[in-house]
Amino acid sequence: MIFTLGLVSTGCVKAQPPTDTGDPLIPTAPDAPASGGGSPSAALAYDPDMRSIFASDCVICHGASRADAGYRMTSYAQVMRAVRAGDASSPLVIVTQRNGSMYRYFSGSRSTKAQMVLDWVVANRAAETR
Repeated sequence: MIFTLGLVSTGCVKAQPPTDTGDPLIPTAPDAPASGGGSPSAALAYDPDMRSIFASDCVICHGASRADAGYRMTSYAQVMRAVRAGDASSPLVIVTQRNGSMYRYFSGSRSTKAQMVLDWVVANRAAETR
């Protein structure tokens, strides 16, 4: 037995490509916020935006007195050892996203901080300052 649904169309509808790719490393829409809630043009830079996140959540294990995995995050140059500006597959991006090994160590809004790392590296090309 075959069932059909009767649909009534009133006007022309243009097909739109899907915007949700399912990939957390790719923004879901061209106008997605660049800083987890700001405007798409909001600029992020290591100083002042990212340095404070890394200082509060990362340097306890990746700081001057302790360098887990041989990686320190106390300066821009040290952080950049795990960053390829503009590249979403940079090691820092991978480990700080939802399924990454460091995501759980973010305090507060983990998803916002993970998005900021992604936006800083990719959209803002890991700028040191504004």
